[in-house]
Amino acid sequence: MQPGESLADAERDALKSLDSELNRHGKLNMQAFNLIGFALSRLPVIDIHKVPLPRKIATSLLVKISNDLRTASLLALTGYAVQAITIVSSMFESSYCIAAIGSDKDLAQKWVDHDTPIGPFMGVRAMVEKGLKNLGHPSVSKQTEVEYRVYRQLCMPKHTNPLFQMEYGYIIREGEVVAMNGPNTSEDTVRAAWFAMEHATALAFIALICFVNSIWGWKATKIYFHKYCLLVIQESNLRKKLKRDGGRKIHFRVNGKNCITMCWTPTGVSLALNPSRSAQR
Repeated sequence: MQPGESLADAERDALKSLDSELNRHGKLNMQAFNLIGFALSRLPVIDIHKVPLPRKIATSLLVKISNDLRTASLLALTGYAVQAITIVSSMFESSYCIAAIGSDKDLAQKWVDHDTPIGPFMGVRAMVEKGLKNLGHPSVSKQTEVEYRVYRQLCMPKHTNPLFQMEYGYIIREGEVVAMNGPNTSEDTVRAAWFAMEHATALAFIALICFVNSIWGWKATKIYFHKYCLLVIQESNLRKKLKRDGGRKIHFRVNGKNCITMCWTPTGVSLALNPSRSAQR
């Protein structure tokens, strides 16, 4: 943001400046948002008193997740990547809440009965572990650590972790350090935006798959999975610009019959529908 420049002009300039780096990410986020909207619009009409409690919770949280996805995307695209990451950390909690509750009426009731304003109804690590068990992951303990590490990284901005925060809040102009509020278009901001927008897409996928499977079953889940595959395949080179150590892989097994594998790697995103181990035996 230049001296004397209006905030509205600065944000418009940031949107243009970041377009070459974030345009495809933004399109992917928008397509994911629209796919969630498509799923919500296909919900069967049913008397509110007959809707199972887990479905009520999942529907409410999926709406929140989709709006969080849109909000995080808009922030990242206009130069507020740090704030976008904080919103995605909330998406993480919401997505794994849907996965953990699943169709468990007792756990759903526990969520409803939770009356403590200073903490979640269930620890985040416990939600991740329960969610991965419900999804049929073949290595729950190992993947729980992977996912929880991602969550801790997403929480770094809101916890003002210096390892993250020291890179933001100022710019170097003509050899001088200048404090700056408003949009930021630095290379660090671009990397933070990639991180926020890519994980937002992955978390939206987890929530959507759990939601669809709980309502319409495995046949519908496959349809939505393939729709999501098409979205990701279109943007499969997004990670070529982002260097990371290792990859991120999530397996989904439904009714012991089929397995969805989503793998985030340093060079791209891979999704596949394969027979599960149990089905192969």
